[in-house]
Amino acid sequence: MEYPAHGKEHAFGLRHSFPDDRVVTGQEILLRIRDDAGEWHAFTQYDLGRDQQAERPEQHFHRLAELVECFHIPNVPDIAQVHPEEFAEYQRQLRAPEWV
Repeated sequence: MEYPAHGKEHAFGLRHSFPDDRVVTGQEILLRIRDDAGEWHAFTQYDLGRDQQAERPEQHFHRLAELVECFHIPNVPDIAQVHPEEFAEYQRQLRAPEWV
């Protein structure tokens, strides 16, 4: 997204002025976690690249997928499997207005 040098006017009348043309880019998310040694790790959805990494205070950079792999995500059974009779009864009740 580029904003012209004279700024951008918003629908509600506020105006932002920039001294020159700017390209606004960014990450959707960046999570910071400090390890046992006190060093910071940054986890992002996309690679920051060397230039952006050099601007950040973290010592280590990773993809967000690496963090997700550290967690055990259990297989959660479906409610119909856990309580089949109750599930069937609620299904019947939900269908009841269809017959009216």
